[in-house]
Amino acid sequence: MTRKEYMQRLANALSPLPEKTREAALVFCQEMLDDRMEDGMDEEAAVAAMESPETLALRLGGEMNEPIDMGNLKLPNREDYLEFARLSDEALEGVEKALEHAKAPARPPEEKAAPQEAEQPEQTGCVPDMGEIMRQAMEAARQGIEMGQKAMREAMDSVQEAKPAGSFGNLEQRTLTCSADALRGVRLTCGNMPVVVRPCSGNTAALTYYTSPEEPYQARVENGELILEKQGGKGGFIQTMFGSGFKFLLRGASPTVELALPVQALVDLSVHTTNGSIKAGGFPTLCAVSAQTSNSRIEMKEITCKSMQLKSSNGRLVMEEVKVKQALTAVTSNSRIEAHQVRGGAEMTLKSSNGAIEMQDTASAGALTAVTSNGHIKVENVSAAAVTLKTSNGSVRGTLPGRPTDYAIDSGTSNGKNTLPRQQPGAKPLSVHTSNGNIDVRFEEQPV
Repeated sequence: MTRKEYMQRLANALSPLPEKTREAALVFCQEMLDDRMEDGMDEEAAVAAMESPETLALRLGGEMNEPIDMGNLKLPNREDYLEFARLSDEALEGVEKALEHAKAPARPPEEKAAPQEAEQPEQTGCVPDMGEIMRQAMEAARQGIEMGQKAMREAMDSVQEAKPAGSFGNLEQRTLTCSADALRGVRLTCGNMPVVVRPCSGNTAALTYYTSPEEPYQARVENGELILEKQGGKGGFIQTMFGSGFKFLLRGASPTVELALPVQALVDLSVHTTNGSIKAGGFPTLCAVSAQTSNSRIEMKEITCKSMQLKSSNGRLVMEEVKVKQALTAVTSNSRIEAHQVRGGAEMTLKSSNGAIEMQDTASAGALTAVTSNGHIKVENVSAAAVTLKTSNGSVRGTLPGRPTDYAIDSGTSNGKNTLPRQQPGAKPLSVHTSNGNIDVRFEEQPV
């Protein structure tokens, strides 16, 4: 099947779905085909590696009708946020309008009705267009929820800029300070706000955060740990979603939680937020570092620590000039992972489901594993006791130090070219595999 034939069959199979869903699916599949052909696959092989148009359309249609997991809501980029807000507002206004009509008394029939060309239904006390109003409201709500569920590949960078105090409606800015000597750990848990952790001079840590009756947050120092967490609040998910507590995100005003931490602080750092980015950098003596977010990026720069765990569902993971004495783990589902000048003292694991993995000047004293399903893997000057590079739908390319004979090679690709031998004995295990892409891994020849 040719690419043109595949896309035409897909367009036909997607015809029952909403226009925006059709367009998004067509663009996504077009890009997947482009990527595979850029990675060296010919047109026929790239098309053969795709799901059938009918299967893909059926899966997309099923996902639209699946129950909504409110606890793991996936949010889109800023432009879709604004559209999401508009549709949500239309939905609520439509429901309110329909309810008002339903409560309104029936209008008495006019004494002299205008001549009618066809027989009209009798007045029953209900507004004739109430059903249509409800349908429109529910359609707007469905579209809004659909946007809320859609996982985006890129982080919401456009809504992560901090705004001046007082620009967030009824959110109140507060600051907690404490001596760094009293701290052994920091634990920040934020629902929908980005977090920045920056170094400062002196010996005083300062945490700036936001709270409101709808989103009440409390900061405190307890048993040597600086804690920020939510205390409960008014209303449930719907009020938080459509009320003032959540609309600061939808409107693009995003308050940032900021921690100024003394540069030499020796603490465990744990940051968990749902729909905001996490950025930290400039710390030479941290202990365990843990950062998790659902729908934005995580950036760690110029950090030396005991261990590091990074996790995001729909955001990019970036590590630059990072040294980890023990294990380093970075996992994301729908974006890329970048590791530049990263050193690991033990095992290093990088995993993405739908994004590229790129490493440069990166080394691990133990095993280094980079695995993704739908993206390329690129390495430049990457070394470890054992290296595993694996992807299903992308190329693997780059340069490794040493000679080819230094490595015990196990490699293979189903649909592409391979510059490595399939099997070769050696000292350092090197496993390189992909299903639909080229393998182009070369070596820097070193003098004996």
